[in-house]
Amino acid sequence: MDQLEIYRSGFYKLSQAYAYRLPGYLILESHLPATQFDALPPGADADLAKCFRIAERILHALISPERVYFLRFGESTQAIHFHVVPRTRDVAQRFCHTATVAPGLNGAEIVSWIWSNHESLMHSEADIREFVSSAKRYVETCCQ
Repeated sequence: MDQLEIYRSGFYKLSQAYAYRLPGYLILESHLPATQFDALPPGADADLAKCFRIAERILHALISPERVYFLRFGESTQAIHFHVVPRTRDVAQRFCHTATVAPGLNGAEIVSWIWSNHESLMHSEADIREFVSSAKRYVETCCQ
């Protein structure tokens, strides 16, 4: 298990993203080098749903986001993987540049903004390590 890995199932691995300095920005990736769901065994479908549920539970338990985005792109890495992005009130406020957040936010625009601005959110490596450690403890006690 690498330092950022939080959970491993039969078909998938859930890890803190290494490329984005935002605690709770997770990557859920297939163990198999599949680029399409048809290439995965049928059991992988139920396993994927379980992993989505665990990712969401971790985020709600540890950082209480207002929304959790699940995104699949596959442009730079074609193997099946998902970005699991917590949208907290703080992220929304920084995105909107106001003290209040208006309804009707666009999740895709927020994720794009996070990609460009994650460094300015001022989360340290220690923040990331603490989140990963807490997430691992949470999984051990609540998700096995």
